[in-house]
Amino acid sequence: MNNPIAFKTSVQQACLKQIEERIYQLEERLKTLMESKESETKSSMGDKYETGATMIQIDEEKTRQQLGNNQAVKLNLQQLKLDSGSPQIYKGSLVLTDSGVYFVGIGLGKILVEGQACFCVSPEAPVGQAMIGCQAGDAVHFNGRAIKIQEVY
Repeated sequence: MNNPIAFKTSVQQACLKQIEERIYQLEERLKTLMESKESETKSSMGDKYETGATMIQIDEEKTRQQLGNNQAVKLNLQQLKLDSGSPQIYKGSLVLTDSGVYFVGIGLGKILVEGQACFCVSPEAPVGQAMIGCQAGDAVHFNGRAIKIQEVY
């Protein structure tokens, strides 16, 4: 990683791309559910209809909730301040450690950006909570092991 600041922007963009893909898939799922609901209404009546319609309604509500959650995550990700210059880890920091590179912003897990593995963690996740406020030279303890913070961007 030659330019950590540019890499941090690339990580944010890769995260946005994944979230946007999830949003697209959820929107497509909602379209399918709406079509299913319409065809269910036009077809049979009775107990079978009631059960089918209820199942579709439950799935639709669950999908709408997931869509709303992902849209909120996208908004939070877009609003991250990537250029703070703070020596302390904050929401939006790129953290180089002895065990890998971490992006403290959203919890997507391990992603590959420009051929480099990066762990995207939420500031609310245990490892994110442990890192917030720390700086280069500190060590955080997570899952019974110490993670040495080398640099913060």
